[in-house]
Amino acid sequence: MILTFVSVSEYDGSTSLRSPIIFLGLLVGAMFPYYFSSNLLRSVQKTAPAIPYDLKIQVEEIPAMAQGNMDPDFVRTSSLFSFQCVLSIKRFVPMVKYYLYSFSAPLW
Repeated sequence: MILTFVSVSEYDGSTSLRSPIIFLGLLVGAMFPYYFSSNLLRSVQKTAPAIPYDLKIQVEEIPAMAQGNMDPDFVRTSSLFSFQCVLSIKRFVPMVKYYLYSFSAPLW
């Protein structure tokens, strides 16, 4: 990966890529997308079970829906879904701020 970076970016050699600080920066920078996407999926995983649970509650509350004569209230479920999306983002944003602020400090 580093050799590809050097050849594609026409690196002039003014800073050594063998420096531990530069190498650590490249390594951490390469891992950020994977780390943030895994945390985003984890936050969605915590909020997603509310949707089937809401549909289950609707089936239990309305007997015609259990018999198949009536459709679920999708407006109620979609509003719950939008609330769960906002909740998922609210769980994710403070974590992103913490890691961005912690890595913005000088490394020397």
